[in-house]
Amino acid sequence: MKYTEAQINDLLDRIWSGAVSIESLPADLYQAISKYLTSGLDGIASKVSPSLITELTENLKYFSAAKTYHQVNDLTIIKNSEEIKTFSEFKAEALKVYDQYNVNWLRTEYDTTIGQGQIIERWEQIEKQKKQLPFLRYSAVVDSQTSEICLPLDGIIRPVDDSFWDTNSPLNHFNCRCTLEQVDEFDADVTPDEKADKVSAEMNDARQPLFNSNPYRDKAIFDKEHPYFDLDKQGAKAVDDLVNGE
Repeated sequence: MKYTEAQINDLLDRIWSGAVSIESLPADLYQAISKYLTSGLDGIASKVSPSLITELTENLKYFSAAKTYHQVNDLTIIKNSEEIKTFSEFKAEALKVYDQYNVNWLRTEYDTTIGQGQIIERWEQIEKQKKQLPFLRYSAVVDSQTSEICLPLDGIIRPVDDSFWDTNSPLNHFNCRCTLEQVDEFDADVTPDEKADKVSAEMNDARQPLFNSNPYRDKAIFDKEHPYFDLDKQGAKAVDDLVNGE
């Protein structure tokens, strides 16, 4: 993300002074986050429909604004802590929070954007070919790094239009490497309903709720279950104002 040290220092100065708050969010930070995350769609921009790219971009903008809101809220809590007496004390703690949001978590969010984008591209191909290849096989990369979340899904075969894929399409966790393989009716040993329902229920309990989605069908990289979207009425308005004020 392109956000300089001078901008970081200015952000913390403005939070300390009260010029930046959850009622007055920093547009420059939001724009830097949004630009970085939406660049994760560059690899699929020419491969999926323009209308879908527009919806995914809008989703990432609101995600970026919500992320901005939450970190400003966390930084404000630090500022107002009884243990913080000076700006130097505030800055030392605030930089830890800034790095968590904009280095550690942001990199994972960027990688997730790319991964979800690749699955969305795959789904566009699936939809175009489903008359000839009407079934899907879940394919996990089985090695020492395989997540326990993905193993029960490996090898399951269901129709392309089956509701099973509403929640069980990759990605199913951060850094998920799974994919979907299309299968014709002659090679499809379809997983029985009872087993598919059982595995689906287990997955809903095992994985984080934010991955209980299909990014193609939902037209969203990050769905409503992501913690950033947990906003009260005031927060939702602040986020909406930030996005619409570009």
